[in-house]
Amino acid sequence: MTRLLVAVALLTMLSAVPAAAEPAGADLAVTVAFDKPAYLAYERMTATVTVVNNGTAPATGVTLSHESNGPFDPKEWFGLDPSGPGVTIEPGQQVAASATIEMQDVVDVLRLAVEVHTPTQETDTTNNAATAEAPVTVRRTDLNGTLYRDIDGDKQFDPGEALGGVLLEGVGGRPLGHVSVRTDGAGRFTAPNVAEGTYVLTPNLPAGWWHDETSTVEVRVGGPEPFIRAVRDSSALRSSITFDRAAYAVGDTIRETVTLTNTGSADLAGVTARCNEGAAPNELSGLGWGDLVHDLAPGVTVRAGETRTFQFTDVVPDGGRLYGFISITCWFGTAFRYDDGPKIVARADVPGGRGSSGGVLFFDRNDNGGPDAGETVSGVKVFLVDRAGKVAARDVSDADGTFMFRDVPANRYFMRLAGPWQLVYEGLEVTVFDGDVTKGIGYAVSPGPNQPDLDAPPLSIVDVKPVPTPQASPPRPAGLADTGADVVELTVFGILLLLAGGGLLLVRRSREVP
Repeated sequence: MTRLLVAVALLTMLSAVPAAAEPAGADLAVTVAFDKPAYLAYERMTATVTVVNNGTAPATGVTLSHESNGPFDPKEWFGLDPSGPGVTIEPGQQVAASATIEMQDVVDVLRLAVEVHTPTQETDTTNNAATAEAPVTVRRTDLNGTLYRDIDGDKQFDPGEALGGVLLEGVGGRPLGHVSVRTDGAGRFTAPNVAEGTYVLTPNLPAGWWHDETSTVEVRVGGPEPFIRAVRDSSALRSSITFDRAAYAVGDTIRETVTLTNTGSADLAGVTARCNEGAAPNELSGLGWGDLVHDLAPGVTVRAGETRTFQFTDVVPDGGRLYGFISITCWFGTAFRYDDGPKIVARADVPGGRGSSGGVLFFDRNDNGGPDAGETVSGVKVFLVDRAGKVAARDVSDADGTFMFRDVPANRYFMRLAGPWQLVYEGLEVTVFDGDVTKGIGYAVSPGPNQPDLDAPPLSIVDVKPVPTPQASPPRPAGLADTGADVVELTVFGILLLLAGGGLLLVRRSREVP
């Protein structure tokens, strides 16, 4: 009995001893999934990878490797790119990243295998890899369409506008294929059994005609037939945009004048303006230009030899003070495949804002695109020059190659150097923003011809009196004999003889002195 009590007591004591705590460690788990269970070949395919740390310690330097039969780009995985330093994932934290592809060489099943890596000790590595699959289907159909020349500019296929006997060639579809087809008398064409997808077709048009963006067509099973539009070549169009003032304040009304001149011999119908549409906060959009607005209006007609002027109003946006100026950038024409025709820009200042901007001058010896140790360039005079060529600010790069233009009116400027260095990218523009201090931008320089100091006074011109032009001898008075000797020459010769005689006389007298 006593022994039994002792055994029970020992068991009780042992059970009361706390178990040793498991050591802290990271535990990464990864999953991967496509955004759709299956795809048609022409569709964009997106894969999302999710990494979670189920452990009790941070995982540092986390990266992601992958294998796929589709061209996924690891740089789209953000900080998880295997060529980078990786990211830190805290306990309980989840990180998700996505990447997209559009396949050229189509596969039956799209596969993506991923694996996470970390130098941190993990308590479980069995969940560090994952795989996703999705079937891909290729569908085919006939590409039918119509080619027409839009004579009246209404963007509609009207009787008499068909373009027959024209060859169209292009590429597109998934998988990628080539199309070559000719239109019939009604302007229609058929390319049989092509893969679904996007096709860019280029028609071999008669002289004086262009094709526009309608030559990019989407081919779908059961989809609508495309109409490819040809328009008059607008290279004869001359255009301009002007503002009524050179400077404004925020909120001021801007009066814009658009002038279009057709220097050609054919009328131009459907002329529109494609503008940047306020891509930056100081840019005007041109969206209030009525019939000229591209894609939203029918356009205007400019007859052969005609000049048309249009008046519009706009308001200076708040971004004008931030940048120190406002601008509008447009292309005018009957068609826009790319940025066809000259770029037209109007600009005006919005004074009042001030800011600072600086950077680092460096000579990129190892050609890696950034300043490294020993590559910075000191002692170089740097100028900030406005569009009129006037110096707005100046500084000299210090021992670290650093310079700063302080308290400069907000605007866009050009950089210039003085001395034996030149900017690798000449014509570089620098924008100084209101209330901003920009630092650390690297500006690559290279040894070059000596650049002038814009602060140096202009070279002075020495006042040199002109050398008299030799004149012809005056005519001799009548009755004087012409001896063949010039009177001036004889006079000079006589003076020289007198001087020589006087010299001889002085020498002789000096010898006679006792």
